[in-house]
Amino acid sequence: MIVVSNTSPIINLAAVGQLGLLRQLYARVIIPQAVYHETVVVGAGQPGAIEVTTFDWIEIRRATNEVAVASLQLELHEGEAEAIALAIELSADLLLLAACRRTPRSIGPCARRPRGAKLPLRQAARFRFAVRSIVTQARQKG
Repeated sequence: MIVVSNTSPIINLAAVGQLGLLRQLYARVIIPQAVYHETVVVGAGQPGAIEVTTFDWIEIRRATNEVAVASLQLELHEGEAEAIALAIELSADLLLLAACRRTPRSIGPCARRPRGAKLPLRQAARFRFAVRSIVTQARQKG
């Protein structure tokens, strides 16, 4: 399964100590170069920065379609734009975004599988349970 993530899911899961959940669910997560930069360089010392540089199951790739990235950047931040472009290039099964309202409708729903891909029922149920658990933990931490 090919999973591409934007910055927010990485940072938010790391903040509540649950970044490893992505590995449990998907074995490997791909982030674009812009997401790496936002998390590690701009976010140095923040949740997710060390994990992105040390976890071997997080793979960094650059989106090659610069026209698509530039076009998406008219509406989105660089990391979001490159994550969407990379997901399209790789025909990703899942794209993890936090900026649902700003995502162009043509891409499909965020934090879900792109059009045409099917997430196995068990995996979808584990994902929903995990998200609920993480939200509960975050609320308890304040």
